[in-house]
Amino acid sequence: MWVKEKNLILNIIKEDIFLSRFPERVLDKWVDYLVLRKYSKNQVIYFPYEPTKNLFLVHRGRVRITKVLGEQKRFTFRHAVEGDFFGEEGVFGISTRDSFAESIIASEVWIIPTKKFYELLLENPEITFSFSKKLFLRTLYYESSMLKMISYPIMVRLVQHISNEMRKLKTSEGTFKITHQELANLLGVRRETISACLRELEIRGFIEKRKGSIIVKELEKMENWCKSNFSINYY
Repeated sequence: MWVKEKNLILNIIKEDIFLSRFPERVLDKWVDYLVLRKYSKNQVIYFPYEPTKNLFLVHRGRVRITKVLGEQKRFTFRHAVEGDFFGEEGVFGISTRDSFAESIIASEVWIIPTKKFYELLLENPEITFSFSKKLFLRTLYYESSMLKMISYPIMVRLVQHISNEMRKLKTSEGTFKITHQELANLLGVRRETISACLRELEIRGFIEKRKGSIIVKELEKMENWCKSNFSINYY
């Protein structure tokens, strides 16, 4: 399902976690180029080798980005949530995609023509700053993750990842969709290792495992337990 009507788009923009921060004169330029599409659970948004003629911004939901490694191997390396860009390679001159993007849950995604977005960047310092800041913070996150992968125990990295996910959802209790294999990919360990750690967290009553998701029940207690047992200030 596509949403294209200008007045409706403008009303939705005002509720968007990223777009709503811009002044009206900037939003008036956005509205002419934006299309909102609704994706059902597990629906593919783009495939590898497609041209990068559009970039995407999550309005609602969660999207997994998966690299293809070899003929049959896939590696999920990022989840995009509300306010996150993905598929932005074309802005930097990359002509074809090397990854899949698919909705993990029912999602709503803004589709923005790459050329028009590039023009908006040139014309609007506010957009350029916000977009650059997002990319910069993402880089810092990956650098930090790489260092922790080398020096921190897997339980610490797992608890931190769960904590970060709950902060994105702005809650201390609730459910987020992710499989054991995706967690393993994101944290750079074997699936069996993740399963063992999740089992321990579940036994202690901090979480509850469900197929394809994790229910967080005691976030603060889980964080305190992790800090006291591993003596690492990991935030």
